[in-house]
Amino acid sequence: MKTDLHSHNSQRLRRFVSVVLLLCFPLIFFGQSRGYIENKGQWDDEVVAQFQLTNGVAWMMDDRVRFPLIEEGVYHEAAEFAHDNPDTDMWIEGHSYEMIFGKTEETVTQSTSRHKDYVNYFLGNDKSKWAKRVGVYDKLGYYEIAEGIDLNWEISEGRMKYTFVVSPRANLNDFTVQYAAIRGLRKHDENMIITLPNLEVIEHAPIAYQLIKGERVEVDCAFKLDGFRVSYAVGDYDKNFDLFIDPVVVASTNVGSTVNTFGHSATFDQFGNIYGGGRPFGTGYPVDSGSFQMNFAAGGTDIGLSKLNEDGSDLLWSTYIGGSGAEYVHSIVVNGFNSVIVLGKTASTDYPTSTNAFQDSLGGAQDICITVLSDSGDSLIGSTYIGGADNDGQNVISSSYSGFKGEVVCDVYSNVFIASTTSSSDFPVTTNAYQDTLGGGQDGAIFKLNFNLSQMEWSTYLGGSMNDGAFNLKPAKDNSVYVCGITASPEFPTTTGAHDETWNSGSHDAFITRFDEDGEQILQSTLVESDSNGDDKAFFLQLDRHGDVYILGSTNTASNIVADSGKYAGPIAGTYSYIRKYSDVLDTLLWTTTFTNLSHSAFLVDNCKNIYAAGNGATSGLDTLDAVQVAQGGFYLLVLSPEADTILMGSYYGSGGSHVDGGTSRFDKRGAVYQATCTNGYFPLTGNAYSGNQNGGTYDLTVFKVDMEVQAAVANAQVAPNSAGCVPYTTQFTNFGSLGLSHYWDFGDGDTSNLEAPSHTFTTPGNYEVKYVIFDTIGCVLSDTAILIVTVYDTSAIEILNGPLECVETVELTTTSSFSNYTWSTGEVSQTIEITTSGQYWLEVTNVCGTFTDTVDIIIIPPYEFELGPDTGICEPGFTFMGPSSGITFEWNTGDTTQNITIPSTGQYILTASDGFCEDIDTVYVYASYSNFRTLDTIVCEDSVILSVTNQGGSTLWKNGDTTNTITVYTSTVIWVTVTNGYCSKTDTIRVDLSPTLVDLGPDTTICQPKVLSAFGSDLESYLWSTGDTTSQITVDSTGLYWVIGNSVLCSDTDTITIVREVLEFLTGDELVCDKDSHGIVAPGPVGSEWLWSNGDTLRNTTVYESGYYSVAIQSAVCSALDSMYVNFQESPKFSIGDDVTICQGEAVTISVDTSISKVFWSNGDTGRTIAVSDTGLLWAIMSHNGCEAGDTIEVKSRKVNLDSFAMVPNVITPNYDGLNDNFGLMIEDRSLITKYHLAVYNRWGNLVFEANHSNHYWDGKLATGEDNEQGVYYYLLDVETTCTDRPAINLKGHVTVLR
Repeated sequence: MKTDLHSHNSQRLRRFVSVVLLLCFPLIFFGQSRGYIENKGQWDDEVVAQFQLTNGVAWMMDDRVRFPLIEEGVYHEAAEFAHDNPDTDMWIEGHSYEMIFGKTEETVTQSTSRHKDYVNYFLGNDKSKWAKRVGVYDKLGYYEIAEGIDLNWEISEGRMKYTFVVSPRANLNDFTVQYAAIRGLRKHDENMIITLPNLEVIEHAPIAYQLIKGERVEVDCAFKLDGFRVSYAVGDYDKNFDLFIDPVVVASTNVGSTVNTFGHSATFDQFGNIYGGGRPFGTGYPVDSGSFQMNFAAGGTDIGLSKLNEDGSDLLWSTYIGGSGAEYVHSIVVNGFNSVIVLGKTASTDYPTSTNAFQDSLGGAQDICITVLSDSGDSLIGSTYIGGADNDGQNVISSSYSGFKGEVVCDVYSNVFIASTTSSSDFPVTTNAYQDTLGGGQDGAIFKLNFNLSQMEWSTYLGGSMNDGAFNLKPAKDNSVYVCGITASPEFPTTTGAHDETWNSGSHDAFITRFDEDGEQILQSTLVESDSNGDDKAFFLQLDRHGDVYILGSTNTASNIVADSGKYAGPIAGTYSYIRKYSDVLDTLLWTTTFTNLSHSAFLVDNCKNIYAAGNGATSGLDTLDAVQVAQGGFYLLVLSPEADTILMGSYYGSGGSHVDGGTSRFDKRGAVYQATCTNGYFPLTGNAYSGNQNGGTYDLTVFKVDMEVQAAVANAQVAPNSAGCVPYTTQFTNFGSLGLSHYWDFGDGDTSNLEAPSHTFTTPGNYEVKYVIFDTIGCVLSDTAILIVTVYDTSAIEILNGPLECVETVELTTTSSFSNYTWSTGEVSQTIEITTSGQYWLEVTNVCGTFTDTVDIIIIPPYEFELGPDTGICEPGFTFMGPSSGITFEWNTGDTTQNITIPSTGQYILTASDGFCEDIDTVYVYASYSNFRTLDTIVCEDSVILSVTNQGGSTLWKNGDTTNTITVYTSTVIWVTVTNGYCSKTDTIRVDLSPTLVDLGPDTTICQPKVLSAFGSDLESYLWSTGDTTSQITVDSTGLYWVIGNSVLCSDTDTITIVREVLEFLTGDELVCDKDSHGIVAPGPVGSEWLWSNGDTLRNTTVYESGYYSVAIQSAVCSALDSMYVNFQESPKFSIGDDVTICQGEAVTISVDTSISKVFWSNGDTGRTIAVSDTGLLWAIMSHNGCEAGDTIEVKSRKVNLDSFAMVPNVITPNYDGLNDNFGLMIEDRSLITKYHLAVYNRWGNLVFEANHSNHYWDGKLATGEDNEQGVYYYLLDVETTCTDRPAINLKGHVTVLR
């Protein structure tokens, strides 16, 4: 039986209605669309995709979209009828219309941003219509539907949204969209109304804009109707850039708590799901079955944590976290495993911690608490306290919601980084931390934990003598960590070269500090430059893709921090907000921008360097652009262009009193904000909100999500079924929600893929860093990278590994790889344990692959130990120190290898001894105190003697009262000394006889003649001089140092003397002067002497002009002398061997000189007057006369005629006057060789056309009349005679070709 609800016009819709009801009935009646569903054969071929509507469906075709629609009231009737009559067919009335946009031969479609879930279709018995794992997408693009025009379909608030992208090459005037099967089109308030038989569809007024240099430029746009055709009237725009004809509120919902719940924090995961963190005051927070903590734990407040789907329409899970004291949430974040990390503070002694927690008990009045929950919210991955005996995580520096400051972030390995505060002097810091003690009342606390919070990787204080707080942090690509916050300490650490190294004397300064990857060093640190009245604070920090640093903060007076010229400057008054950009090494402030004061909650710099900020407490009159809400609300959202040149988006959101009670919210990589709020009245919610009402509490945790829709390549990756598995582990990777055109996967094991969603099998256990890179050719960045960590567990049997067993007191036992749980026979549950006794030990381990056991027998050989005893002292040399009798081998630091050694002096004595298995080391310090003069009394042949004792570390007393270890004795005497070292005492006595001087050579002296040196003395018996002489005296006549040793019966003595011998005579002898008219003579003698020459001159130098003897009288300070020399003036012989000559090869030339003056010497060895030269090169000759020499040089060159060395006669000429190959004749290098020349040229008939008798006369291819000869072959005869005997005649004949 069929029941007709509306009888008219029903037959033609029967097929459409049947399909819709069969496949999508729940979606039609109970929610908005999940996305664009691809066609994998379950529908007709003309269908590209399907989009479900609340009252129908959209069929996406090649060139159009078909919209079968039904009145919503009819849907409700049909739903009730279907519920009451499940076995009865029904007819539904509706209407279908089409939007036809056309296509070209170049048109292609592409779906992007795939969901993690999918749809299966099993339609009837026709298996060709069955389709499995059908993808659902957020975006569907039609590219090149007309020349230069693309059409992009997206989801906005769960509804369809389309955008035309008009490239510079498109002609928008020729583009129209046609509507078919409609009653009419009309405009109303710039919107377009599509009239159907039983309903109307509204398309809102179009928006057009361009992106020019990163800025969004609005363009006027309106519908233009012509019958059932629609085009677009746009204002003036830049034809060099794309035109977009189009911030969307994606979600806004309460969590539905029935008890007062304050909102604090919000975040997201890679699927766009929304997480909200709040503070419920009792029972009534909306927990679900199976959540981690179902019940309120008392203590005033717990942490409430909820996860909603991406559009806020469904609560996925919700839980309490807390103990019997009060808990507060500060920040939440999701790691790469989709585990949610919660940062807060707790006063509970029973806060839930994990079995392997780094700190499992409350340290003081209030500790930092960190919890990692599983993706499903039902179990702990890790949970720990962090704190000391005082308050931790409770900021005391005044700011908005000052007690809720702090940040948690994670890296690709899900390590956890925290920025917070502490007042505890025993806060847990690590060895080698940059700062290991509390500096003031409150310091910043910065630390890093591993993914399950069982191990502190590093931890440090940061601060000075006053109050300091670390509020935000960000790990960099090189693993260094940037931190920002507030300081009141004048000595807060800054680094040399930082932008601002000096405290600015205000109440507070903001700071940025960069730590190395281990928290042991500060790489760079700067304050935020301000004036002496400033109260400057930094709350958020971001890094752009090039590593530059951005901070978001507040200041209190307009003179402190001022927006730079050309940067966005929003309205400010009193305390206001600022954003600053610094270089990566913090030495340069790049720019500043300012805007209204907010309680800041979120901050982002995206891949395109667009800048996002959010907060509450917004005042009226703020800049709005592309706003989702123009009217003043409690929240304000701001997007600035790269470098903060202009505003891209500004919007209010919420009611006037909307706020958040401290804590952090976040922007995702696409620029969507996930904001927690505390709501106590009206708040704008989305139509599909999970909870639209406050359910009993005065306040409720509300979260909203606003997508700014700033486009760039964004990578987002997911692995299924899990991020961990057993080897061999096959995974399915998806690029859920990614934006881009092409894909690249690097699985970390050497394999890669370019598929959109590849499958991969890992065959070796280990941790793999999987990189997913998405590429986009049109966005602001060409690529983006997401990183997943995949853990592959070993399925083979485990093995217990032990540390060294010999010579140890404890042995370390561990296993081969990481597992989820460990159980040792000792009862311990860690991966590694230490044991102290021999025995059998077993280990049972568990991971996702199963449970494994191993047993090991351990025999420990204890270490060998001995003692040398306490430090001691000795007062007799030759003391023997004994080593242990239990030893077998010995090695002292003195080099001895015996058991016992003799102690020579005070010092440390180290013995390494062994019992044959193990060895031990011990040290003893021995103080030695004894004199160094234990022999008989002595005679010293010196004027004095040095006496010393060995007594390091003891006391010394001499007869004369000195207390040093060394004294000098100057008279013959009897002297005693007593040495004491605390262990013993010793006194010794010595008689000293000192002898007088025996040898004296007198003072150093200058002599003019030989001098006798005498060492004679009545007590001396033998002598030894430096000259080797052994007599009592020697005679010296030269400058030098002389010494003598004289020996008596008991003593010996030495003396030295320096003798300077003055030489007052010419050292050069007579002098020969050649070819000069004068000559200078220099007299001997030291500076300061007097001279008198025989020519009357009185200076050291004199000049003479003729041959003769010249004498000089010399008087120095010590000596006098008279000396003379002969000066001989002569002339050199004058001769020439001629000019350079050239000879032919094989010939010789005769060279002659006049030898009447002197004999000649040639360079070839000849000495005759005339020589014959046949070799080429340089030739020289030298003659000497009366001691003076002269010489001459010529060059002998060679002439050569060689037909093989160059082309003498060409065989082709081209007489076209271009300077190249224009003439014919003999081409020879040296024409001087030619003595006779004749050239004759004949045509092919034997007629003479050219004749020349000189080698410079060439044939230019012309007749004697000057006319050109015709092209062709000509014949020549050439006769040449030369001067060279090797080639005296050249006779050539041949032919030459003339080409024109």
